[in-house]
Formats: sequence, C-alpha cells, structure tokens
Amino acid sequence: MVDKAKNYIPDFLKEGAKNVKEPLERIEKALEKAREKLSENVDKIDTAEFKKLYDEMISWIRATRIDVEEYVKVNLEKTIAKFQFPSRKEVDALKKQVASLTKALAAAKAPAKKASPKKAPKKAPKKVAKKVKK
Repeated sequence: MVDKAKNYIPDFLKEGAKNVKEPLERIEKALEKAREKLSENVDKIDTAEFKKLYDEMISWIRATRIDVEEYVKVNLEKTIAKFQFPSRKEVDALKKQVASLTKALAAAKAPAKKASPKKAPKKAPKKVAKKVKK
C-alpha cells in the first residue's frame, strides 16, 4: 500500500499546487492593480468608490478561497478513493467477524468435557455383629 501511495500522492500534490497557484496569482495581481489605482488616484477617489472596490475584492477573494477549498476537498476524496480504504462500517463489520471467529476457534480448541460414567454408589459394609461372651 505504501508503494501505491508513492504513485498517487506526488501527482496529487503537483496538480494541487498548480491549480491553487493560479487563483492565488490572480488575487495577487488584482490586489496589485487595486494598489496602483489607489496610489495614482488617491486624491480623486471618493469613499463610496473605494468601498465598492474594496467590497468587490473581498467578494472575489472569498469566492476564490471557496473554489480552492472545493478543489482540495474533491481531489482529496479522489486520492482516498484510489487507495481503496475501507469505510468505518466495513471495518466495524470485520471486527465483529474476527471476534466471532476467535470465539468459535477458542471453543473448538477447548477440550470437550466428556460425561463421566456414573459410578454406582458404594454399598455400605455389612455390619457384623460381634458376639459378646458373658
């Protein structure tokens, strides 16, 4: 299983890094543009326009974050599926089966108690009366 992991994880990480890098670069460029626009027009920008720009950037950043989170979630699920890990339900069922088999094996190994033949009760010894001489 470790060998399988070596085959899947590097590709997943490479693909994930590539796909996460693109949205983050877009955010970086958008923030850089906004900074340039603000610095060039700081005297001309009114607060309403600035608030609108700020709100748009925050909204875009949040949407990109959600996209990145969804991407990571989906690809993590795909990677886990490739490993074919058993579900908790399957593991619990196997635990019960192992316990049952262990119990059955222990019962099979234990020597069976044989019913011992009942011995006839010993007869009481006959009392011999002693004749007493007088």
